[in-house]
Amino acid sequence: MDIKERNYCYPLHHVVVIQKILSPAFAKAPFLYLNIEGKPILFRGLVEYFEYHFDSSLTWKRTVARAIGLFFDYSVAIQSQNSPTVKLSSFKLLRNFAIAVAIGTNKDESKIDPLGLYWPASGVATAKRYLSAIQDFITWASLEGFYSSALEQGLTSPTNERAMAKYFHEASKAKQFSFFSHLMKKESLIRSIVYRENKRVVKFRNRQGTHSFDKAFPSEWIPKLIQDGFLLDEETGEEDITAKMITTLLMFTGMRESEFCHLWFNDLVPLPDGRLKGFLREPSDSYCNIIGEGNKSRREYLAERGLLPRNDIANPHWYFAGWKELKVDSSLSAELFFLHKNIEMLLSNMFFSYLDYRELLLKKYRLTHNGLDHPFLFVKKHQDTGAPYSISAYVDALKRAYKRLNKKYNLNIKYGKNYGTSPHGFRHCFARLLKEAGVDPKVIQNCLRQRSIASQEAYTEPTAAFVSAELNKARNANDFFDAIGMS
Repeated sequence: MDIKERNYCYPLHHVVVIQKILSPAFAKAPFLYLNIEGKPILFRGLVEYFEYHFDSSLTWKRTVARAIGLFFDYSVAIQSQNSPTVKLSSFKLLRNFAIAVAIGTNKDESKIDPLGLYWPASGVATAKRYLSAIQDFITWASLEGFYSSALEQGLTSPTNERAMAKYFHEASKAKQFSFFSHLMKKESLIRSIVYRENKRVVKFRNRQGTHSFDKAFPSEWIPKLIQDGFLLDEETGEEDITAKMITTLLMFTGMRESEFCHLWFNDLVPLPDGRLKGFLREPSDSYCNIIGEGNKSRREYLAERGLLPRNDIANPHWYFAGWKELKVDSSLSAELFFLHKNIEMLLSNMFFSYLDYRELLLKKYRLTHNGLDHPFLFVKKHQDTGAPYSISAYVDALKRAYKRLNKKYNLNIKYGKNYGTSPHGFRHCFARLLKEAGVDPKVIQNCLRQRSIASQEAYTEPTAAFVSAELNKARNANDFFDAIGMS
């Protein structure tokens, strides 16, 4: 493909390599190498930055490395176009870089890019993301004093790490404007500097709306999905019990889509009266709660089986599952609350059947894993039978369920976040049903296991249909037209 026809920003003077390293902080990270006088030179500052952010995702780290690498490419290209005496301020260089990412560098009809970058227009969202990543790194480097001994004077543009230090130092000077900065917490200072400096570097118009409706799974489809969506064979009654049980949990407890991956076999507890108690436990530091294991943490228990907690970024992609901090108790646990007692009964019955099904699959798993098993509740049936179930496997099962419903009921269910039919749409549905039932917001907060009551606003926004229904009620009221002088 011709370089002028690329649809992504190709690295010209840097390369990002995912490498495994011996570090107590993480097992692998994206290393940034700069092409300095024909030799690949490691960008040392980024390695320490990633150690500081050891628990951040690999995706986030790759974005940071790519942003700084492209900024370096842009700096090299700019210097090649200017005389050695031309000096660019750090703010102007960052501003021009962000604009170049947003609108591209090849803007005339000749298709000749004077910078030689041939960057396509990546859009405002990407430019914001790269700019924010660079600004966060600049602030960290300044507060840590990482480049304090490496500053050089009189450099025209940052074409190596030491030269970039001068620009990073200049870009962070805004923090010194506060006479009381020594009294501020570092985290608060970082947030305020980054917010202010991102505003100063370049002004992007906000093209995104503030509200989005209809993200919840349509409630009228719930019975059909639970009853028929996962039915594999109508004659024998065979079901995809794994996907059905996960869907029921997501729909009626408001779990996030990744949280089912962290459930252990003992996190659901059937009670003598037929009900069910469930808990979400912190994947690494909470107790394993297995008889005979004492106060062993989940990380320790998994390590004995050659496994990591599933939110560890060193995991392979299929095994990894994100974890968002919850409102937990002193045992690092958060209870699951069921929408209705009948759901508890249904899940309790499914749970006993599922344990028998799970054990059959785990027997095959032990044969191929030196007799070891694992504690995760949901397991695969195909491809490494008995291994922990993945998010992608569930999404595929859910899409197949929608196809069954479309065929049986002549529906047109499409999969996607905007339709409320992704796994996250079930959490929205759960919250909205609670809201429309008049449940107190503080109770909804606990049901969603959120640490801030403000976080539920995105889940409890009224749908367009609900707003219309409420308006119709008001219009039909006897005093409605009197109130607006139209009786």
